[in-house]
Amino acid sequence: SPPGGEERGEGALVAQALFAVLTEEGLDAKDLKARGLERAYFPRGERALWVLPAETEHGEPKPDELFPGKLKLTLSFALPPGAYATLLLRLLSLHKLPHKEARE
Repeated sequence: SPPGGEERGEGALVAQALFAVLTEEGLDAKDLKARGLERAYFPRGERALWVLPAETEHGEPKPDELFPGKLKLTLSFALPPGAYATLLLRLLSLHKLPHKEARE
């Protein structure tokens, strides 16, 4: 039986299953300890699952000198701490904007 057998109910079943798998694999619980985590930084607190950008601005589409025949657009926005701008940009890139001639 697993060490520290004071657990009861569902927790005891999980502990027994874990102990059985570890034993079958020739491992001990201490083998699962991630080395180096003593120095890792894990900030406390929660992050919002969905955030909306604030202070959004955009310029006019201009020819892109890096990609001839394509247009570029300058965007600026603010996100709360912990939000990832790369995810917002990826979402924006999924939406095709109509070409200027198509809008007129």
